[in-house]
Amino acid sequence: VKATADAVALRRNSDQMFVGFTGTRLFKAGGLSDLMADAELATNQKSVTRLTEARLFVNEVMGENPDITNTRVHLSGHSLGGFV
Repeated sequence: VKATADAVALRRNSDQMFVGFTGTRLFKAGGLSDLMADAELATNQKSVTRLTEARLFVNEVMGENPDITNTRVHLSGHSLGGFV
């Protein structure tokens, strides 16, 4: 249904949505990547950019698929995915 570099959403059996998030990548171009986001999640910071991006992704997917109820959405992943 939709994908980014960090997330993918798949529709199954016309009434279920599966959303998966990538795990921690210690390095990418420009330096440390998810290590900071993991620390922010672990310490319950008020603003976590990756979490905000993940929520926006899920909201976009669900907005494009209004026939799928929240009880039929499955979230998975390591690190960020587990938190969401």
